[in-house]
Amino acid sequence: MNVKELIATLSRTKWELETELEENGGELTDELLAKADTLEEMKSLLAGEGIDELGRWLKSVQDELAARKAEADAAARRVKNLKGYEDYVKHLIGEALDATGQESAKGSFYGFKRTTSNKSAVKQDDLDAHYLEIAQAGARMNGLPDYIDVVLKATATDLREAGGNALDFLEETSEPAIRFTKPRASKE
Repeated sequence: MNVKELIATLSRTKWELETELEENGGELTDELLAKADTLEEMKSLLAGEGIDELGRWLKSVQDELAARKAEADAAARRVKNLKGYEDYVKHLIGEALDATGQESAKGSFYGFKRTTSNKSAVKQDDLDAHYLEIAQAGARMNGLPDYIDVVLKATATDLREAGGNALDFLEETSEPAIRFTKPRASKE
């Protein structure tokens, strides 16, 4: 059974029945009574087997959705696990460079070099403590209702470009890192 087609046929038959009944001035003919019986049979079929068919379809969609979510969760766990392995291998590379007293090393195909990783982050708590109350007051004075929240957002780039006092809300960190070079295919 195609439930979608059944619903469309049911709607069309109902409309036809109402239209013909109106055209006949409300008089029930044998043809209209037969159409009304057909309409009731379709309603009964839709309410019984049709509901079960829709239920099976919805269950299959939900089952596939659950399976895809489980696959995504498993992939996320695998990525997290691999990130741990990556960090461990980089640690070992650092130990190898320490043991050989080198800042960089190059094999036949791969190379490693000590470097520094610089990261910038917005001190969101400090930004909120300094400006959120002011932003909320201004927004409320201009008609923003209480049920809508005000959120401050700034990027490290924006703060750096603004300079001056904006730099107070920027946190810079540096940590040792390993640069990894690997073979590349030649461009043709």
